[in-house]
Amino acid sequence: MGGEYKLKIVEGYPATGNDQTIIMLLEEAAAGLVGREHLIEPDPEIGAEDFGFFVEKAAGMMFFPSCNMPDFKGRHQDPQFDVN
Repeated sequence: MGGEYKLKIVEGYPATGNDQTIIMLLEEAAAGLVGREHLIEPDPEIGAEDFGFFVEKAAGMMFFPSCNMPDFKGRHQDPQFDVN
């Protein structure tokens, strides 16, 4: 019962790490615009995103603007989002 294998490790996208200073800055700005009670911290997600390359070079953070309207609740990147 012998066996053979080849292991090939392929590096992908770097992890996106949000900078705490940028988080606090954006949180304060958003709270001033819409009120702190309207800010929602989303659950962590796993996915591939090239934004990780940017935050390797400079402090930053990824966030998802969203809305809570009577006919739609969700992210602006949702295909069901309709600006009219």
